[in-house]
Amino acid sequence: MKKVIVFLITFWVIFYNNSHMESIVEAYPSWILIRIPNTYRILEVITISILFSLITLRAFLFNDQIYTSKLLLVIILILISILNSFFLGSLEIAAIQGIYIYFVPFMLFFICLYLPINDLDVKKSFRFFSIVLIVNLGALFYQTFKFYGSPIYPGGIGDNVNAFFSDSHTLANYIYVFSFFFYIKYFYKSEISYLFFSLILFLIAIIPANEKMMVFTAVLYLIIFLKYKVKNISKSLIFFPVLIILIIFVSFNLVERDIPSSVINVDRYQNLLESSSNLGFIKAWPLAFDAATDGPSNLLFGVGSGNYGGIAAAENLAIGKGSKYSKKFYEDIYQNINTIFGAFMVKSNTWSNLFAEYGIIGLSGFCYLFIFIIALLKNINSKIMTKSDALLRSVVFFIFSGIIFQGFFTPYSNWGDPLFTYSAVFFAAYLIRKYNNKNKLNNLIFNKRNL
Repeated sequence: MKKVIVFLITFWVIFYNNSHMESIVEAYPSWILIRIPNTYRILEVITISILFSLITLRAFLFNDQIYTSKLLLVIILILISILNSFFLGSLEIAAIQGIYIYFVPFMLFFICLYLPINDLDVKKSFRFFSIVLIVNLGALFYQTFKFYGSPIYPGGIGDNVNAFFSDSHTLANYIYVFSFFFYIKYFYKSEISYLFFSLILFLIAIIPANEKMMVFTAVLYLIIFLKYKVKNISKSLIFFPVLIILIIFVSFNLVERDIPSSVINVDRYQNLLESSSNLGFIKAWPLAFDAATDGPSNLLFGVGSGNYGGIAAAENLAIGKGSKYSKKFYEDIYQNINTIFGAFMVKSNTWSNLFAEYGIIGLSGFCYLFIFIIALLKNINSKIMTKSDALLRSVVFFIFSGIIFQGFFTPYSNWGDPLFTYSAVFFAAYLIRKYNNKNKLNNLIFNKRNL
């Protein structure tokens, strides 16, 4: 069972992501290593569902009081989502896929929590991901030099550099994770070489052009640096430079990007002021609330999986089965998409979509489970952790934070990308299981009142 899970969170997610290269952007180089049809993911669904059922049965048989209620919550949320789609007459493959995408990370987390994952499993997984990084860095440089100045990409090559990943933003996020790893390791080891590797990877990650994650990571680096390297500094002195840098960087990027050179500066800033009150990630919530309040049960249970936004809704629309909500959603969210703000004008984000499709109950349950995992990690006593495990916990927090942050700006975020969520919950479960066992001996780790 353990070998199956390790295979899923390493080889499977990498090669499955690679096989979707052409389906994301046709202009990308076709560097598919192993072509995996979409229908093959049903094997993943069946495998995880069976293992989750076995884990749940084990928890009830052994009366595991800490996790049984959380396992039951996952099952209840999935059943409510399925039943809601059934009563709304929209229970199809796309709807099931949407439900699976949102809740499978929690299922996988509890599976990993009950498996005897050890240090060797974690080291092997990390080595695999490191090899994937090296291979993709080589591919990134090749694509950059090959397509630089090419008439195929007159607007720049950033969004078209994806190496062996499905899209450029996935590549950038992957590199940022390793950049953060070396950055934190620098503070643990105090070796300048780690800081050098971190900054080099950060600069390389700029090429694939994921501006949102670039800003997030840069601000986080500054906060960490001020916290650990600058003594006796007040919170206001930390907040002020971070705020100024963020405003300058975002303003410069949004104003300068995709604006014809013929437009004078005055017009640019006028356009900026006119558009800033209509930013997509702000307008996304009123649109979601309108859908959620359209029917008597929508506010509690949502309009149903695949009936609003997200991947499932897009697939339904593509085959002519879109609901009235998804049709209006895709009409509204792409208004003004060609303005200087680009994707910042898309009136959609992961969390507003979650609210619209699953209602207050679905959103609340999702947030509770997410916070539960983070709380378990946070409540591990740092004094009894090894430096390697403490470093791993920081990386998991970085992945989760990046997912949350990007979710407020993009319709799909990385929550639906197993490349990041599967590895994050795998490592999180490893740490929680390892130190929870110690907790049974010395009662130093968990404070149940915080869970």
